[in-house]
Amino acid sequence: MKRLNPWIDENNLNKAVRYITNANLLGASLLEINEKIYNALVELNFAVEQDLDGSGKRDFIQSTL
Repeated sequence: MKRLNPWIDENNLNKAVRYITNANLLGASLLEINEKIYNALVELNFAVEQDLDGSGKRDFIQSTL
């Protein structure tokens, strides 16, 4: 994941990994969980908030999981 998103900081990297590895928290049914993981991986439906330029302004960035 870090190779695909070299800008991502350690905290956001951990958030992304937890999102995928704690799939049981994503929904009640296997279908719902699969849809959310698919959307995160394929549709780039997962975003993290991060200061990219050091200005202190935090932007939501789509992450490639």
